[in-house]
Amino acid sequence: MPPKGKQSFLRQYFYDHPPQQDNSHLMGNPPHQKRKVYCKLCFNDAFLTLKKSDCAAVASGSSNHVRSDEVLKNILFSSSKLVIQAHVQTLANHIINCELQPTETKAQASGYKQTLGSSRSPVKQPASADYFGTAFAGPAL
Repeated sequence: MPPKGKQSFLRQYFYDHPPQQDNSHLMGNPPHQKRKVYCKLCFNDAFLTLKKSDCAAVASGSSNHVRSDEVLKNILFSSSKLVIQAHVQTLANHIINCELQPTETKAQASGYKQTLGSSRSPVKQPASADYFGTAFAGPAL
């Protein structure tokens, strides 16, 4: 089940990677690891492509059987092509740019992403600011 909170709107569009004993279902460095997730529409599209490929291989005689759905899903979960880190900005960006998402969903994600930008903590002073908060511009030319 997706976590509640600020990610809940976006997470409904993603599958979680199945939990693994070795924590390979997580991305990033501790303590900031996030779960690996997969866009449902991209995952389902890739699944159907694999399934059709298997069926075509059997029909052409180059394979004896179609692999089970479970095997095909495990292939996709172990692939790095579809994986996304469950970070709120990354999820929003994927939905906005995903060719398979409907326009309405993209618009919702775009609006949601804009609200995230306004709720972030204030921007820190640039590194060139001195102790008194005035920017160091260097010598006048």
